[in-house]
Amino acid sequence: MSMEQILDKARELGGMLAESAEFNKMVELEQAAMESPDVTDLYGEYTDLHEQMEALSLEEGGEAEKDDLRRDLEGVEERLSNHPEIKALEAARAGFNALMARVNRALQTALQGEEEESGCGPDGCAGCQGCGSR
Repeated sequence: MSMEQILDKARELGGMLAESAEFNKMVELEQAAMESPDVTDLYGEYTDLHEQMEALSLEEGGEAEKDDLRRDLEGVEERLSNHPEIKALEAARAGFNALMARVNRALQTALQGEEEESGCGPDGCAGCQGCGSR
């Protein structure tokens, strides 16, 4: 098989992945998060605090101020990670990453000439050998 044929198949796979429910859900939720005033305000606050922290790190002393900024930054990170839109987005990203892990496993088994396993086995994910669908 020629290099061009392999690249054609890779493009075809990429197109199929771009049409997958997992990818489309992730993209939809990313767009919604980028348009959400709550999320953009939190990211703006995070960016401001991060920049202040970087500026302070270049200065000598100011440990109390650095600690305050660090706590503020951690608070914003926690609010971001607990925000419903971000939680949904992270779940969608995990779903797409699981799909990609399964695709990579299928590629690996094909390269190694092995039979592809179907699922995690009779014990569910407890018997899994790394399909990535956890």
